[in-house]
Amino acid sequence: MKVYSWNEFTQGHLRNISAASATIGVFDGVHIGHQRLIRNTVSCKETTPVLFTFTKSPLSTLRNSGFQEYIMNIDDRLQVVRDIGIEKTVLIDFSLDFSKLSGAAFFLLILEYIGLRDLSIGMNFRCGYQADMGSEEIRTFLESHKVRVHVIDPVLFEGIPVSSTRIRETIRAGDIIRAAGMLGREYSIKLLSTGVRKGLVEVHAEKRHIGQVLPDQGEFDVDIVDGNKKIRTKLHISGDAVSWSQPEQFRTERIHFIT
Repeated sequence: MKVYSWNEFTQGHLRNISAASATIGVFDGVHIGHQRLIRNTVSCKETTPVLFTFTKSPLSTLRNSGFQEYIMNIDDRLQVVRDIGIEKTVLIDFSLDFSKLSGAAFFLLILEYIGLRDLSIGMNFRCGYQADMGSEEIRTFLESHKVRVHVIDPVLFEGIPVSSTRIRETIRAGDIIRAAGMLGREYSIKLLSTGVRKGLVEVHAEKRHIGQVLPDQGEFDVDIVDGNKKIRTKLHISGDAVSWSQPEQFRTERIHFIT
């Protein structure tokens, strides 16, 4: 999979694609609902599957959003969508200037720089300045430009639509099993190198240095990973502090919650 910035996209790096199928979103967690959208995109015949996503959530840029942690870092998101079959990804660095684009202006830019044939979006998808276009407005607009729009119904888990917000709330509540069910995989965190204080057998970190959503508190069975080495241990979370035990020479790169 080749990854492009939005600037590269608008410089014409994908103009040679005459028949593209695309999907658009933050895709935080790439949960089972996202996976259905992406698989629908990949399944469109005789097209190149393209994913438009964001380096950070638009909510983290807009004021008073209340947005906090991610479920999945950008590198892991890109790996998952690559594994599903996306061939090209365009990373949008969402800014206040970008947020002022209307939905129509955004799609006109996409139409100018790629041969869009199919678009897959969720029923509740909205985009544009002040979220001025929903799925039906997008369908009407793009069908007038000869683009097939596939509006995909929400995926349900235990009878309720799956969303990244719901998964964050479930993780914070410590219900890792249900979170994993909505993700379609075990929940894991990739550690940032900064802010981790290493002792001989105890590792301590602050939540703000983890960069991903964590349970509010509790003790959890986890596997810690250092390259090809994996060890079962306990993860302790209390307030803003996170700690676990590891061998002296072990360098934890990732933590997998056991479900």
